[in-house]
Amino acid sequence: MHLQSLRIIDVQGNMGWRPADKYLLELPRLKEVRNVSWAAECMECWLTKSFDEDDIKIYNNTRLNFTNRVTCLTYHFTLSDFLVMLARHWFLVSECRSLSNCEIRKETNHTVSHSCWYINKYLGPGQVLFGILGGCLNFVVFLNILLTKSLRKNVSLVLVSNLALGDTLSCVYSFVIASVMVNLPYEDYMGLLDSMCPKLGFLWVLGQCTISITSVALTAERYLCIVFSMRPDIRMTSRLAFVTIAFNWFVAVFLMSVAHYFKLYRKSYFCLPISFQQDFPIETRYTLGLGSTGIILYLTTIPMYIHIYIVVKRSSQQMGVKRESTLAKRIAMLVISNLVFFFVPIVLLGLWVIVVGPYERILSPVSRVIVQEWIPHYCLSINSCLNPLVHAFRNDKFKNALRKNLSLTGNTNEVTSIGDTNHVTASKRDQVTPAP
Repeated sequence: MHLQSLRIIDVQGNMGWRPADKYLLELPRLKEVRNVSWAAECMECWLTKSFDEDDIKIYNNTRLNFTNRVTCLTYHFTLSDFLVMLARHWFLVSECRSLSNCEIRKETNHTVSHSCWYINKYLGPGQVLFGILGGCLNFVVFLNILLTKSLRKNVSLVLVSNLALGDTLSCVYSFVIASVMVNLPYEDYMGLLDSMCPKLGFLWVLGQCTISITSVALTAERYLCIVFSMRPDIRMTSRLAFVTIAFNWFVAVFLMSVAHYFKLYRKSYFCLPISFQQDFPIETRYTLGLGSTGIILYLTTIPMYIHIYIVVKRSSQQMGVKRESTLAKRIAMLVISNLVFFFVPIVLLGLWVIVVGPYERILSPVSRVIVQEWIPHYCLSINSCLNPLVHAFRNDKFKNALRKNLSLTGNTNEVTSIGDTNHVTASKRDQVTPAP
């Protein structure tokens, strides 16, 4: 027989055929065996003869290991006897309805190990600690403002409570993801990604969107109070503050839905919908859009703070402006810390792709894990811990309300600052008259 190809079609769909007859495969002029099926995963396959020794060498043994230094992943393959037999006759499975399903699911058993997974044991506990600390601090801020009527009437503190809620969600995410990574081996952890990431990834998106938008709203509220100090009618009202919060959550849910629709959470071990790749797939475009929007929001606060500084300098004799500027300084510290801790991870990721990317294979893979995965998470967790300390816990009204709420005494709906309390006490003392 002088055959270039042998076409075998089983019109009845029987899938029991295997070219086990070595004499058929040893025909010297046979180049292809087409349209053969032997399993549900291996339908209408082509067996093609190859004379590339590198391709054939892969199938010489039943076990094969492949290590990717960039990702720290090692793939362990156990090939079926059928693939090995084909390779000994210089044949490879070249086409099927789904070649990957046939080779990987049917004819190959494979496992994956992570050579850098041990680094989680060293860096994970710190993330757990920051998650607990930041979550508790921010939840206290949110709950204290929510339970105190006088604080709920303060526009600035209402926005701070929304910021604290966003930080609480981010801290819950940090605590859970780090705890799971520390306590599970890589194989078990990967088995949880499909069910875990949609639940955890949305917490991160909601938290970061809330932090970015609320920081800008806080700056705008202080800007109106100081720049238009002589125009009480130009203020951010409580209604506008709640509209801003509603808009914030609408944007956050929308961005979360986009990530969920395109299944971007599954791309990352940390269940984040962010990634930098040089061919700009959907996850990279989403990351650039999310990061650039956040940076633009923070940068819009800089002109406002410059104008605030100029106004305060010109009005240095007005005590009312001085009080407002003190509060503005606290909010400025809060916004600047948010900007720094939000901006640094994005810059690091971008520089790694642009500058280090071409040389990744000669660098230690552990360095990539630390720079691209752990440093960004530490930055965001530290920022969530700092936010309540920078503003809420330095506010006298907030601290007085917290003391009364913790002591469970007094009317929390009538909280006054320390200065106001002293004023009231002095007024009462002045009104005392001697007994007749």
